[in-house]
Amino acid sequence: MKKLLAIALIVIFIFCFVGCTKIAIDPEEHELNTGESEGQSEGEGQNGESEGQVEENDNVGGGDNCEQDPLLQVRPTSISTYERDLLANFPIEMDSLKFENYIATSTHTALTETFEIIDAGVYEFSGNFTDSINIAANVNVTIVLNNATFVVNGLNTISAGASSIVTITSLPNTENMIKCTGKNEANKSIDAISTKGDLIFNGEGKLEIISETKNGIKANGSVQIIESNLVISSDNHAIAARYVNAKDCEIKVKKAPKDGINADDELSAFAYEGGYVYFDNVKYDCSVKGDGIQADTFVYAKDSDITIVTQGKFVEKTQENIDKYELEEKDFGYIFENDEYKKIPKDFRTPNREYYALSQSCRGVRVSGLKDENDELIPGKYFIYLENNHININSTDDSINCKGGSVSIKDGETLLITKDHGIDCDYNTTLYSGLYTINSYEAISGTYVEILDGTYDLVATDDGINATTDDDGVCPYIIIRGGKIDIDIISGTGDAIDANGKILITGGDIVAQTKGQESLDSDFGTWLDGGNILGVVYAAVISRTYSSDQVLTTFNIKTNIAKDSNIVIKSGETELFNVIAKNEVHIITFATELLKANDDIEIYVDGAILVSAKVEGYHVYFDATALS
Repeated sequence: MKKLLAIALIVIFIFCFVGCTKIAIDPEEHELNTGESEGQSEGEGQNGESEGQVEENDNVGGGDNCEQDPLLQVRPTSISTYERDLLANFPIEMDSLKFENYIATSTHTALTETFEIIDAGVYEFSGNFTDSINIAANVNVTIVLNNATFVVNGLNTISAGASSIVTITSLPNTENMIKCTGKNEANKSIDAISTKGDLIFNGEGKLEIISETKNGIKANGSVQIIESNLVISSDNHAIAARYVNAKDCEIKVKKAPKDGINADDELSAFAYEGGYVYFDNVKYDCSVKGDGIQADTFVYAKDSDITIVTQGKFVEKTQENIDKYELEEKDFGYIFENDEYKKIPKDFRTPNREYYALSQSCRGVRVSGLKDENDELIPGKYFIYLENNHININSTDDSINCKGGSVSIKDGETLLITKDHGIDCDYNTTLYSGLYTINSYEAISGTYVEILDGTYDLVATDDGINATTDDDGVCPYIIIRGGKIDIDIISGTGDAIDANGKILITGGDIVAQTKGQESLDSDFGTWLDGGNILGVVYAAVISRTYSSDQVLTTFNIKTNIAKDSNIVIKSGETELFNVIAKNEVHIITFATELLKANDDIEIYVDGAILVSAKVEGYHVYFDATALS
């Protein structure tokens, strides 16, 4: 069990305009424990259970738990139980579902009425059809489409009974369509493809699916897609099923007023058997007004290209809208300003101003959790796991959100643009590696946030990285172990890195620029044990910070540094930091593992030296006459 002793707190204020003064501060003694609590795995609270997170950046959580439990005792880096259990069940084998040569039971080029299938077999269709296909329960049927076009009015184009398994094969080098129009005789909306059993799509041909009044694809069981090319337009969800597996395929959702994919399962307890979406080498492109991907239990995607655009609808705060869209007071957090809607932090909302809410969820990738009969969240290991994907999400609501669970992302490229959170969950947000570009209200959040490696370009109007919870028995934390992180807070309300508990930095290169708040803000302490951190801020300093073996230096610049100035910090010939000021700068704060005793420090602005200093142990000495 490692112990860090004699940890120095060194905050040096230098008022620079004529000369410099010599300041020395004695280090304080602190002891931190880096061991893992016995029986406690990554991200688990004192009882090993998930804790809820507040929706706004309220200053909550922590309490006695943060005071009594040193940050480094929480855990070393290790895989969470949530992630370990998920990976034990996935990936899954789907190759057996691929299209192979077939012998048709019957071949059809024309129909005169609804085609009833009661026996298992392979049924091939080519040509144009206006009649539907109805498949009985408890049969295994393959529908082969060979340049077939179905346009059916008033009926499901293809329907199947309970416990049926229907495979729809689009032959290679063919173009096919399944479309339904109008409503049925009872004036009810209808799905293009509807089954009470399971659906499989395979074959390398193109299949366009259109429903003008309801879902494109609806299955009470599973939908599995392999080596297919689906293009879907609907008047509700594009795909709705108990769960969705997709591999080596393309899915394009051209239109859906609700979700692109909706995996809904009426489970009474969490399980890996339903309510999920699984992607393996999938090209998914969707434009919807609901969620791009919505799952009850988890989303697993690897080696996929995911492009999602959601277009949410904002409504005014009226009783009619509250009742119609089932909204609550806390939902109304947006203002309309300069021809766009903007989210305002709860603490900055003022009375007598018009606020707006989204009429429905319109997140990019979402796990909503299972609900009981009282609409309360059923505890479970809810998870979003993304590995080596190219993700491009432009969403009105959160881009990636997991209710009651965790998010892990490894490798790949993640581009997120949103009016709300970029990545948000109620438990662990773990970012192992990859390239991240996020422009958001709040970029990365969770009760516990850990960044191990990767490149991050974060722009936010509230916090860049935030750890918070509404449970006083939990100590939220942020751990940064590596990576290149650039944070730009473009409003005066947010911090670059903010924990309602504690912050630990052991590595990485961090540049945090804020317009009005802190570069590092922690309610119960920030520990520096490695890495290179630069804070360039308009006002406020790093709060309650302890350094194990680094010099933490804060310069209070009395002569302001203008926006767009080039700030360079050097030690001899070694360049420590080189940034362009994105706002007017009053304070420069930095800590680096590259400095050692007797090293010189110089700060340049647009090529001209602003100030110089010398490091001696934990102390900084200025090479100039002291101010009078």
